[in-house]
Amino acid sequence: MLAMLAASAVADLTGLQHASAAADLVAIAPQLAYAVLVAAVLAVLAWNTGVRRLGPADAALFMNLVPVATFAVQILRGYRPVAVVGR
Repeated sequence: MLAMLAASAVADLTGLQHASAAADLVAIAPQLAYAVLVAAVLAVLAWNTGVRRLGPADAALFMNLVPVATFAVQILRGYRPVAVVGR
C-alpha cells in the first residue's frame, strides 16, 4: 500500500495523473462501496474459507487454473488469441 501511495503521489506531482475531485468520488460512492465491501472483503473471506477446506496445496493448484479459466471465458466471448511475434 505504501508503494502504491508513493507511486500515485509521484505520478500526481509529475502530471501523469490527477487526483479525483470530491464530487467525482461522491458520484461513484456506490460503486466504490461495492468494490471495497463485496469484491475485496467478502472475496478474501471466501478465499480463506476455501483454503481452509481444500488445504494450502490444493488451493495453490486451484490458483494455477485462474489464467486457464480467464482464457476460456475470453475465447467464449469472441477473443481469438494470436502468437506474440518478437522483434
